[in-house]
Amino acid sequence: MTRRFLTLFFHELRLQLVSPATYVIATIFLAIMGSIHWMALWGAASDTQDWLPSENLFRLHWVPALFFIPMLTMGSFAEERRMGTLAALLTTPVGPHAVTLSKFAAAYLLYMGLWALALVFPFLTHFTLVGAAADPRVLGASSLIGGLAFVASSAPLYIGVGLLCSALTRSMLVAGITSFVIILALLSANKGLFWLADTHETLRWLYAPAELLNVGKYAEDFARGVVDTRPLLHFGSGAILTLGVTALVVESKA
Repeated sequence: MTRRFLTLFFHELRLQLVSPATYVIATIFLAIMGSIHWMALWGAASDTQDWLPSENLFRLHWVPALFFIPMLTMGSFAEERRMGTLAALLTTPVGPHAVTLSKFAAAYLLYMGLWALALVFPFLTHFTLVGAAADPRVLGASSLIGGLAFVASSAPLYIGVGLLCSALTRSMLVAGITSFVIILALLSANKGLFWLADTHETLRWLYAPAELLNVGKYAEDFARGVVDTRPLLHFGSGAILTLGVTALVVESKA
C-alpha cells in the first residue's frame, strides 16, 4: 500500500512540476505576495502599526487560499475523468483512497512550497534592505513560524474541498468555480453568523459557533505566536471528512 501510494504521489508531483500552468500560478502567487509584503512595509514606514510587516502575509492568507487552491486542484480528477484515464487507473490494484491521498499530498506539497518561496520576501528585506543592523521586527521570525504553522494546518481543508469539487465534475472550470464558492463560504461563515446573532435576539447562541469559525482571528493569533488547538481540530476534521467523501465519489464515478 505504501509503495503504491508513493508511486502515485511522485507521479502526481511530476505532472504538477512539468505543467506550464504550475509555473504561471507560482509567478502570479509570488507577485501578489510580494506586493502584499511591500505594501505592509510601506505602511509600517509611514505610520505606526500594531502588527509586524511579516504578519501581514498571514493576515491575508485567505487570498491564496481562495484563488490559488482552486487553480491547483481543479484538474486533479476532472481532467482525468474527461480523458478517461481515471477509470483505467482504478482498474489496477490501486484503491480510490490511495489515489485521493496521492493527489492531496502532491497539491499540499506544492501549495506549501509556494508559501515557502513567499517567505523569501521578509528575508530579503531583512538582509538586503537594512543590512547587518537590521531591526529584528522587520523579519519577525516568530510570526513567520507561527503564521506558516497556521497555513500548514488550514490548507488540508481547503485542498480537500478543491479535490472534492474536482471529483464531482468533468469540467475544470466548474470545479474551480465551485471550490472557490465553498472556500469563500468557509472563510466568511463566521461573519454571517455574527450578523445573525447581532440582528436577532433569539439567535444570540450563534456567537459561540461564530467564534469557532473565526478563521481570521486564528491566523492573527498564530502570526503573533499564540497557538490555539481549536483550529487544528476544526481544519483537521474538515480535511478528513472532505477527503473521505472525495474517495467515495471517485469510487462511485469510476
